[in-house]
Amino acid sequence: MMPQVRHFYCSDCKLRFAVFRIKRGKRFCPECGDTIAVSTFNPEIHGKPIRKKPEKAWTLGEERKLLHFLYETDLYYKEIAVELGRTLRSVQRKIERKQTWIGRHQKKV
Repeated sequence: MMPQVRHFYCSDCKLRFAVFRIKRGKRFCPECGDTIAVSTFNPEIHGKPIRKKPEKAWTLGEERKLLHFLYETDLYYKEIAVELGRTLRSVQRKIERKQTWIGRHQKKV
Protein backbone atom coordinates (compact mmCIF):
# COMPACT_ATOMS: atom_id res chain seq x y z
CA MET A 1 0.00 0.00 0.00
CA MET A 2 1.42 3.36 -1.04
CA PRO A 3 1.47 6.13 1.56
CA GLN A 4 -1.16 8.77 1.03
CA VAL A 5 0.23 12.21 0.19
CA ARG A 6 -1.79 15.30 1.06
CA HIS A 7 -0.74 18.75 -0.15
CA PHE A 8 -1.28 21.88 1.93
CA TYR A 9 -0.65 25.61 1.49
CA CYS A 10 0.32 28.24 4.06
CA SER A 11 -1.00 31.63 2.96
CA ASP A 12 1.25 33.51 5.42
CA CYS A 13 4.49 32.01 4.07
CA LYS A 14 3.23 31.41 0.51
CA LEU A 15 4.53 27.86 0.90
CA ARG A 16 3.20 24.61 -0.50
CA PHE A 17 4.13 21.46 1.42
CA ALA A 18 3.23 17.78 1.46
CA VAL A 19 2.37 15.55 4.39
CA PHE A 20 2.45 11.76 4.22
CA ARG A 21 -0.32 9.64 5.79
CA ILE A 22 -1.90 12.43 7.81
CA LYS A 23 -4.54 11.45 10.31
CA ARG A 24 -6.93 13.76 12.07
CA GLY A 25 -5.33 16.77 13.63
CA LYS A 26 -3.87 20.13 12.76
CA ARG A 27 -1.40 20.68 9.95
CA PHE A 28 1.58 22.81 10.94
CA CYS A 29 3.47 24.89 8.38
CA PRO A 30 7.14 23.75 8.30
CA GLU A 31 8.27 27.36 7.78
CA CYS A 32 6.38 29.34 10.45
CA GLY A 33 4.94 26.53 12.60
CA ASP A 34 1.46 28.08 12.50
CA THR A 35 -1.82 26.26 11.85
CA ILE A 36 -4.19 29.19 11.28
CA ALA A 37 -3.18 30.05 7.69
CA VAL A 38 -2.79 26.41 6.53
CA SER A 39 -5.36 25.05 4.10
CA THR A 40 -5.63 22.19 1.62
CA PHE A 41 -3.73 22.97 -1.59
CA ASN A 42 -6.00 23.91 -4.49
CA PRO A 43 -4.30 24.54 -7.88
CA GLU A 44 -7.13 26.82 -9.03
CA ILE A 45 -6.66 29.14 -6.05
CA HIS A 46 -2.96 28.77 -5.18
CA GLY A 47 -1.52 28.43 -8.70
CA LYS A 48 0.01 25.56 -10.61
CA PRO A 49 1.82 22.79 -8.75
CA ILE A 50 5.57 23.09 -8.43
CA ARG A 51 7.40 21.04 -11.06
CA LYS A 52 10.83 19.53 -10.64
CA LYS A 53 13.52 20.43 -13.12
CA PRO A 54 14.06 17.71 -15.69
CA GLU A 55 17.12 15.63 -14.96
CA LYS A 56 20.17 16.40 -17.05
CA ALA A 57 21.51 13.25 -18.69
CA TRP A 58 25.19 12.37 -18.32
CA THR A 59 27.20 12.72 -21.53
CA LEU A 60 30.03 10.38 -22.47
CA GLY A 61 32.53 13.22 -21.99
CA GLU A 62 31.26 13.88 -18.47
CA GLU A 63 31.52 10.20 -17.59
CA ARG A 64 35.11 10.10 -18.87
CA LYS A 65 35.99 13.20 -16.84
CA LEU A 66 34.34 11.64 -13.78
CA LEU A 67 36.41 8.48 -14.10
CA HIS A 68 39.57 10.56 -14.70
CA PHE A 69 38.94 12.64 -11.56
CA LEU A 70 38.05 9.55 -9.56
CA TYR A 71 40.99 7.30 -10.44
CA GLU A 72 43.78 9.69 -11.46
CA THR A 73 43.42 12.59 -9.01
CA ASP A 74 43.00 13.00 -5.26
CA LEU A 75 39.82 15.08 -5.48
CA TYR A 76 36.92 14.57 -3.08
CA TYR A 77 33.41 13.90 -4.40
CA LYS A 78 32.40 17.48 -3.62
CA GLU A 79 35.32 18.86 -5.65
CA ILE A 80 34.49 16.53 -8.55
CA ALA A 81 30.87 17.75 -8.47
CA VAL A 82 32.03 21.37 -8.70
CA GLU A 83 34.36 20.56 -11.62
CA LEU A 84 31.57 18.80 -13.52
CA GLY A 85 28.83 21.30 -12.63
CA ARG A 86 26.72 18.59 -10.98
CA THR A 87 25.25 18.10 -7.53
CA LEU A 88 27.12 16.08 -4.95
CA ARG A 89 24.34 13.48 -4.81
CA SER A 90 24.30 12.96 -8.59
CA VAL A 91 28.07 12.37 -8.59
CA GLN A 92 27.79 9.92 -5.69
CA ARG A 93 25.02 7.96 -7.43
CA LYS A 94 26.92 7.84 -10.73
CA ILE A 95 30.07 6.56 -9.00
CA GLU A 96 28.06 3.89 -7.17
CA ARG A 97 26.48 2.73 -10.44
CA LYS A 98 29.84 2.71 -12.25
CA GLN A 99 31.53 0.72 -9.48
CA THR A 100 28.68 -1.80 -9.51
CA TRP A 101 28.96 -2.13 -13.29
CA ILE A 102 32.77 -2.48 -13.19
CA GLY A 103 32.58 -5.09 -10.40
CA ARG A 104 30.02 -7.12 -12.32
CA HIS A 105 32.09 -7.19 -15.52
CA GLN A 106 35.55 -7.96 -14.12
CA LYS A 107 37.08 -11.29 -15.07
CA LYS A 108 37.19 -13.84 -12.29
CA VAL A 109 40.62 -15.41 -11.80
